[in-house]
Amino acid sequence: MEPQSSDAKPVDSVGDATEVAQPPKPNVRRDFYQTESDFVLNIMAKNVDASTVNVTFQPEQLTVTAKLPDGQDYTLDEKLFAKIRPDDCGYKVTKTKIEVQMRKDTVLQWPALEAVKLKEVAPSYPSSSKNKKDWGKVEKKIEEEIKDDENDINSLFAKIYSSGDENTKRAMMKSMQESGGTVLSTNWSEVGAKKIDISPPDGMEWKKWDEK
Repeated sequence: MEPQSSDAKPVDSVGDATEVAQPPKPNVRRDFYQTESDFVLNIMAKNVDASTVNVTFQPEQLTVTAKLPDGQDYTLDEKLFAKIRPDDCGYKVTKTKIEVQMRKDTVLQWPALEAVKLKEVAPSYPSSSKNKKDWGKVEKKIEEEIKDDENDINSLFAKIYSSGDENTKRAMMKSMQESGGTVLSTNWSEVGAKKIDISPPDGMEWKKWDEK
């Protein structure tokens, strides 16, 4: 029997194919706390297999990958707010979270994990245009942004203080008072037995109000 011919046209699989929706990125909550020497990031993912977790520390970059229990891939890749010491960093996986501990390179309070992107204000050059920049509004906007950053930091300090035990609270009060607000410590065993010296940021000099 000879094969029968057919006028049917091949199906255009490309044109008729239904587009496959990409799965949403995992919505994993994270929080952090810090001392003058360390920044601790908590990735709140439950029952993660520790063998699937990989953490890479670089002086200004943190990368975390993991396989979540539902099969989704979790990735965190952030440029850090300030430099760290990779050799002194580490992490551990528990039933409720991935805890990442980073040793700061300098004593500095971080307002966030990631580097802060400063908003740029375009310069205004002399022009015959009638559109003039209202520098009063620009200055007010900058002041509001600075105030918001300060409020975020104060909220973080308040959270650490309210959730700490008595020794933590005593350490925070003593270190801030004796250092003139330049050092914040939560370790009572370190600050309880000694006076905390004033430690201004690099490039700055501490002076009393009556000093010239």
